[in-house]
Amino acid sequence: RLHLSSRSITGYKGVYVQPRSGRFEARRKVEGKDVCLGTFDMAVEAAVAYARSVALAQPVHCTPITRRPASFDARLNALERVVQARMAQEMPISPITRVDHCEASAAAPTFSSQGIALLEAAFALNEFPSAEQRRTLAAVLEASTRQVTVWFQNRRARGIPLPVPRATPTGF
Repeated sequence: RLHLSSRSITGYKGVYVQPRSGRFEARRKVEGKDVCLGTFDMAVEAAVAYARSVALAQPVHCTPITRRPASFDARLNALERVVQARMAQEMPISPITRVDHCEASAAAPTFSSQGIALLEAAFALNEFPSAEQRRTLAAVLEASTRQVTVWFQNRRARGIPLPVPRATPTGF
């Protein structure tokens, strides 16, 4: 289970941004000493390393990612490996949760914070993913491709400021 934090700039407890490289470092205290758990390209990867370390109550020796994947597919594959590793560690991921808005309407599916982090990372790489990329994301999130497509449509709409209507002269 990931440890969220409203105090941290990364949003995760034990995850820090390295100022020079912009990469994310997972750290925790063990016997009063700060222990580095690894350096990662994405905050969620560092958060997973921190959560596993806390769950095991000992430092996890993670192999840091030495190069940044250049393409969307390489990043997506890296994220899939993180999700599979979490599932192997019996740390269930809940990509979609149901929220009851009221009794009269059906529950609308929403993505969990981990699912949103994955979608945001994919959006940062490509605002218009291909059908294959949407299918891969849907498989990782255990959601339908339609849900992923709608999420991207909504995210693009939120990112574009609405045009300001021009005032028309009256009396014409």
